[in-house]
Amino acid sequence: MPSAARRALRASGHLAPLFDAAPVRDTLRSLITRFVDGPDADERATGRAHIWGEVSSDATGETAVSRLVTPETYAFTVDAATTAAERTLDGDTPPGYQTPATAFGADFVTDLDGVTRTDDGDA
Repeated sequence: MPSAARRALRASGHLAPLFDAAPVRDTLRSLITRFVDGPDADERATGRAHIWGEVSSDATGETAVSRLVTPETYAFTVDAATTAAERTLDGDTPPGYQTPATAFGADFVTDLDGVTRTDDGDA
């Protein structure tokens, strides 16, 4: 994890009480409403998300890297949720709480439209 991300994650724990305060929360909501727009239809149709992950073993020195390219995140979320609901309603999942990987298999994400994954490394 990049050092800036680690610092932000550590700071977020200390800032949580501040964000729980109603005036701060209301101000942030107002700022988001005024200045943050979601993607338009064209952006949802053509956008892509690129996700990268790396894991390494200190014991063996092995490293594995995976890269995932998905459709734009709003479109991807709709497809993933719809596919998960359909498979659940079809009875294709074990009972009880499940993560997507335990419910549908580790490669569930690659079953979705427009998703590609590349794996590199020793693992």
